[in-house]
Amino acid sequence: MIDAEHHAIAALESLGHLGDAEGRNIYDEALNRALDPLRTCPAVEVICAMCAFGRRLAYMAIDKHAAYVAATQDRAKPRARLGGMSDLASPPPSPVQGFAGWIQLADGGATSVRLVDRPANNAGYPLRLKFICRDCGAETITTNTRRLRLILAAYRDGVSTIRL
Repeated sequence: MIDAEHHAIAALESLGHLGDAEGRNIYDEALNRALDPLRTCPAVEVICAMCAFGRRLAYMAIDKHAAYVAATQDRAKPRARLGGMSDLASPPPSPVQGFAGWIQLADGGATSVRLVDRPANNAGYPLRLKFICRDCGAETITTNTRRLRLILAAYRDGVSTIRL
């Protein structure tokens, strides 16, 4: 078991020195070294802070290769969940390959997580994501920096849910 609190604090400090986790900064060596121990932490549930229902919007996890936080509406099947990105749902196999499964789901426009930016324009990752509540209709656009700060704060505080 890793000391998620300690590693999250170190990663937040590294992010603070860097300023943001946008564009090429998602490949910053110091930030990625600080994130490495957290990449297998369980995905964090994101719930709507705007509605009375507290509807689940998504699950978020830190990418395996970059200082990036991915999100999908659902989690993977229980047997497939090994922590980190493996906890996020994937689409059915497709003859068209290229983007990660969670990007394909968000690009399809049928889930509570949607792309705001095209991946090819942002260091290969869609840096801004839109979360849409299926109950109250609230829409929240997040930058990668905001998602990273939120998930690191959750790991630091030992919580498994984020209100957005």
